[in-house]
Amino acid sequence: MIIKDYFKNPKLFVAISDIRDGNMSFVWGQSKEVVESRKKFFKKIKIDPKNVVWNHNVLGDRIDVVFSKDRGRGVFDLKTSPENDGFITTEKDLYLATVVADCQVVLFYDPKKEVIAIVHAGRPGVEQGIVPKVIKILTKKFGSKPKDIQIAISPAIKKCCYKFERIDKSLDKKWLDYIEEKDGLYEIDASKRTLDQIKDAGVNTKNVIVDKTCTCCNKNYFSHYRDVTLLKQKDKGRFAVIFGMKK
Repeated sequence: MIIKDYFKNPKLFVAISDIRDGNMSFVWGQSKEVVESRKKFFKKIKIDPKNVVWNHNVLGDRIDVVFSKDRGRGVFDLKTSPENDGFITTEKDLYLATVVADCQVVLFYDPKKEVIAIVHAGRPGVEQGIVPKVIKILTKKFGSKPKDIQIAISPAIKKCCYKFERIDKSLDKKWLDYIEEKDGLYEIDASKRTLDQIKDAGVNTKNVIVDKTCTCCNKNYFSHYRDVTLLKQKDKGRFAVIFGMKK
């Protein structure tokens, strides 16, 4: 378990689980084991699970605004999980949670409007523009200005490991600007594409923190690419990212 101080702000709380905390995804594990892992994790980070809302990723660009009434949804069962790839809230002590393995989790904070957001930015989400979509919602619905928005990007797979023997034909053409051929392999720089989307949306890159940790290199994190593509093993699970504003 790691507490991250990405925003250098005592009002904000970011916690990321690791392999020692166990699999946090109902999709990739037995429900009983996942519930136990989550309970232990909440105890470690000293967060009441009644104040958490946990999504079920759909690998798209759906984003939900959540309120106090959503507290507890999806925490200990998949049935009550909102099906989306991100949350936005202005509620204090409402902690937004998602699971990931290699994909980017992007955190947003506007200190002037006191609004936060979290999104799971997988390849489909990046292609559909989920990150600039959040910025657009914050601007139109919450009155944020892009220059005031602060962003942090979680540990994710980096180009050092995100390599393939051939380019997947299902990739949209925009990925070609972020693919480099090296030693007979094609390296994909997903972080760079996300950063460019953030910049194009008007956010000052000085307000963006990118965690340099590669989830494939670092064995403290679950990695789909490492387990399935490199080791030819079963997917072992997902780690959690939790983000909230304190009262």
